[in-house]
Amino acid sequence: MYAEASALQAKITEIIECQKLQGVVEVLKRPDSTYKKGKAVRYVVATVTVNADALHAREHRCGWYCVVTSGPPERLSLAEGMLLYRQGFGQGVERMNQIYKAHDTLGVDRLYEQQDAQLLGLGYLMTLALRIVMHIEITIRSSLAKEETVLPDYYPNGLTSAKPTTKTMLERIRFRGVTLLETCDSMGHCPKYLTKLPIILIEMLRRLTLEPIVYTQLIE
Repeated sequence: MYAEASALQAKITEIIECQKLQGVVEVLKRPDSTYKKGKAVRYVVATVTVNADALHAREHRCGWYCVVTSGPPERLSLAEGMLLYRQGFGQGVERMNQIYKAHDTLGVDRLYEQQDAQLLGLGYLMTLALRIVMHIEITIRSSLAKEETVLPDYYPNGLTSAKPTTKTMLERIRFRGVTLLETCDSMGHCPKYLTKLPIILIEMLRRLTLEPIVYTQLIE
């Protein structure tokens, strides 16, 4: 509530201009008869009327975005490109950009180097890391979808996932831990002991067509 009608009108105008609703809504104000405090008067919004035709015309102007591709027309037409984008390829590209920029993954937008050669080298390195991240994720998801199954031990308490992310899979492996122990006795014998590989790691290796020997050979 406002003590002056002009103050309320100024706020209404500010909101309409901020939301670009000129001509779409009409707001009427009135004194609040239920508010009594001496002889003071308060003003409130009485009604909000929406112009249906103006709103409908405005809806056609909302939600537009630009899609750019470097693919030549003879290789990828506009219709084919939009179809691929809407089938999920576009979401994958946008998600790759998020991984590339996010501070808790690669964080390319937080490189504080002054020399061009350093920026270029680190950019190439993180682009390679992004390719590896997406290869792991896409390969494992495709394998799960083909077998119509889920990745076990993805979350605590044994919860699973049909669409795991590389970031969460690696975090789970780190939580489970893979430890190589080496002890030496007085005779100079230094046996090695490797902890049991986590179930999620074994499944990831299998779906990436890698053998557990990648880890077990550490004790040789």
